[in-house]
Amino acid sequence: MRSGSSISSLLREGSQILAATSPSPTLDAELILSHLLGCSRLTVIVDGTRQVEAGIAVSFAELIARRARHEPVAYLTGLKEFWGLDFEVSPAVLIPRPDTEVLVEEAVRLISSYNRHRLGGEPCRVVDLGTGSGCIPVAIAHECRERGIPIVMLAVDRSCAALEIAKRNADRHSVRVSFFAMSWTSAFRNSADFDLIISNPPYIDRSDTCRSPETDYEPTQALFAEEEGLSDIRDILEKCPKLIREGGSILCEVGSKQAAIIGDNLVPADFSFRSITDLSGIERVVALTKNV
Repeated sequence: MRSGSSISSLLREGSQILAATSPSPTLDAELILSHLLGCSRLTVIVDGTRQVEAGIAVSFAELIARRARHEPVAYLTGLKEFWGLDFEVSPAVLIPRPDTEVLVEEAVRLISSYNRHRLGGEPCRVVDLGTGSGCIPVAIAHECRERGIPIVMLAVDRSCAALEIAKRNADRHSVRVSFFAMSWTSAFRNSADFDLIISNPPYIDRSDTCRSPETDYEPTQALFAEEEGLSDIRDILEKCPKLIREGGSILCEVGSKQAAIIGDNLVPADFSFRSITDLSGIERVVALTKNV
């Protein structure tokens, strides 16, 4: 790419390079250039005649080349939008997906319902297992704050690198989340204490050949699980029932066709089961509620 190029010419060249490998070449080029320029995507769209410094043009070419090798845009820019909020990401954490907003939406709905029916104003106790970037608990805590709903939000992950990012994301959006370094529920008391346990666990079967090549850049421990992708979900559903209060729920994001298997085989005793579909009609979240 030439030095002294305009924004529009860089975007055109970048989009042409990405056309062979990216499903959204123009969007990718816009996001990368706006990141380098420190401006909004709208600015690079409307300010096409602006000349770009040679150093920026070189950096843009380097990032476009990395994107052409399927490296995710979120890792190139260090940011990903989720629930209308910007989250810091790195290869230490899974990139937030729009489908996971179904989990957040259902969690907020349940928390709101618990809050309306609870006497004494005691806040709901919620924990997110395998928090990664912290996008789920931060989004929930942010939404509850906007609605004036009291909440005690906890989050756990065994990766200290992920927890550092999650803590910065909580600070970025000025929400209170308590983070713990541990595997699943290992440090919690053996008593019913939570109103809601949520998780987006690893659920991809390692033999799955239909996944995007971008996942090769993401942490394998956050993506893949044994037993056709069900081993971590099974572990959660075996350990969490004793930690849930009566009327409380476990929410898990799951893969395509896994909801039916869970409903038929993995529902704990004294729990009811239902599933929630995403915008594509896929059963994306399973909800298991402890009977009163």
